[in-house]
Amino acid sequence: MLTGGFSDNLKQYTNVVGLRPKLVASNIANADTPSYKTQDLDFDRND
Repeated sequence: MLTGGFSDNLKQYTNVVGLRPKLVASNIANADTPSYKTQDLDFDRND
């Protein structure tokens, strides 16, 4: 069984990985919508 910080990090990673396909699908669905701004995740940002 996974415990502690590793398990939390794994959950966060899977949530982020699952979010990107949803954003891509939304971008495709709204491609013809005037003034729609595409969305994506920024993995390079270090806050």
